[in-house]
Amino acid sequence: LVCAVALSLILAPGATAQSVEEQVADRVLSFYQALNDGDAQSFASHTATDQTGSFPREGAVLTAGTPDPTTMQANFDSGALDYNLSVRHLEVAPFGDVAVATFYTVGPSDLPSGETITGTFRVSQVWIMEAGEWRLAHFHISPLVS
Repeated sequence: LVCAVALSLILAPGATAQSVEEQVADRVLSFYQALNDGDAQSFASHTATDQTGSFPREGAVLTAGTPDPTTMQANFDSGALDYNLSVRHLEVAPFGDVAVATFYTVGPSDLPSGETITGTFRVSQVWIMEAGEWRLAHFHISPLVS
């Protein structure tokens, strides 16, 4: 009874708790919103402590660790790093404290190297529950080839 009363105080009338799928989908979308907004702090708050991943054209798995928000923000502020990505066909499959998100991204990415990458990319992300939040632990991005 105490738990039921506490839960009713937390949730607004008529509101229900979000499913894991909804929670992770919200995190995926806010992750990409942070990239599109050029907000390195918000971006970093979405990543796990020992994040790894693979980018298109680089092929190798990145070293573990969260990207340095100071360097990333400087690249955003100078215009050397700029994203305008949209997420399409987002699906989330939960597995306890782990969830896998699969989707496509569409749009241009301007990189500090001066290269602009544009197109449609397949994305797989592994999200883990860390410090009470869903955080991105691993990702793979590859171009959609027709």
